[in-house]
Amino acid sequence: STAFQGGDLTIQDLSEHQFNSNLIAKATKSFSDNFSATALVGFNYNNRITKNIGADVKAFTLPNAPFDLANSSTASRTPFNSEVTRRSNSGYASLNLELYNQLFAEMTGRYDVYSSTNFGKFYPSISLGWQFTKLKAFTDSKALSFGKVRLTYGQVGVEPPPYVFDSYYFPATDAESWGPALDASNSIYGGGYQRSTAQGNRNIRPEVKTEYEAGLDLRFWNDRISLSGTYYKNHTDDVILSTQVPASTGFTNTLGNVAKISNKGFEADLGVTWYKTKNASITTTGIFATNKNNVDDLHGSTSIFLNGFTGTSSRLVEGQPYGALWGVDFLKDAKGTL
Repeated sequence: STAFQGGDLTIQDLSEHQFNSNLIAKATKSFSDNFSATALVGFNYNNRITKNIGADVKAFTLPNAPFDLANSSTASRTPFNSEVTRRSNSGYASLNLELYNQLFAEMTGRYDVYSSTNFGKFYPSISLGWQFTKLKAFTDSKALSFGKVRLTYGQVGVEPPPYVFDSYYFPATDAESWGPALDASNSIYGGGYQRSTAQGNRNIRPEVKTEYEAGLDLRFWNDRISLSGTYYKNHTDDVILSTQVPASTGFTNTLGNVAKISNKGFEADLGVTWYKTKNASITTTGIFATNKNNVDDLHGSTSIFLNGFTGTSSRLVEGQPYGALWGVDFLKDAKGTL
């Protein structure tokens, strides 16, 4: 190619090994014809190891030789390897209740401990459902064949990336924008390491999303028409992002819990079965959805860079949707003219 006229070869071996185990105990009890319960407790252990090893060579000694990493000068060879290990331990429990074959409740709780943070986190959830068409008033209804009201509350989490507690050392390189780079491992320089520009953070916490939902499911005329609607509202606290730090600290950025983001919206779907036999059916479905996203809090920051360039970038801006475009306006006078 034009960039590597002498040839370029990369041989890479990626592997991931995961060990996952669950210990579960479950019990079911019918207290009467109208009331039953199911309880479950469990423990989970998860271990993930990702390995990446390989090498890159440039400027082949023999242009048409078979793939061979030795087909180059020592200065043109760049080996690389990495290994990432993540572990988590979790205890969890759930309780399901059913009353009169129409009222349903499910409560869950989970406590996670991650290797990538010093803080464990408990995640609760509860969901309630009432299939009101089980009432005697709807027994002979030909129009409404099914009706259910749903209410849900729950929390889920995202663990921080591994190895963000401290600042580590890496083989030293120095590059000029998109141009060539100087590599300290080159035999000319004798090798060298430099500290990462990312400041470690031992106080990083899991990212937590809390959501509330309310919904209604209806089916009419022996399920020929179905209508479902859900209103939801959620907020994500302790959003994990990289932010800049003053250069006087000796670093340029750090990973931390720096934002709160919220969403709210409505989803609805309408289905109609126009034709139905034992062997075939024709059904059409229409879906409507709306969502409003907002960055609620940046913990004192004006904006947080996500991606882009110096002129125009995608950022988090308080009071704006996630990924708002950020740019520099033209210089104008007091009258607004250029």
